[in-house]
Amino acid sequence: MIEYRIEFPYVHDLAYLISLVENANVHIPDEVRRAAKLSRYAVESRYPTLEEPVTETEYDEAVDIAEAVVKWAESVLNP
Repeated sequence: MIEYRIEFPYVHDLAYLISLVENANVHIPDEVRRAAKLSRYAVESRYPTLEEPVTETEYDEAVDIAEAVVKWAESVLNP
């Protein structure tokens, strides 16, 4: 967001943040769009008693998504 001079709102909603970047005419690959699923962990990590524990499958999926986002971000910042 800094790279594209997008004002950064203080939210944990990754779908919203992705849409802001997309509105700056940045192509967002499908694997990065999946990052919206990670928003729930921002709340769950602060209030762990509100939700069921994360399963191993959910954990693996979250790590895969996060790795894809980091890889994409690195490719955008260091073409």
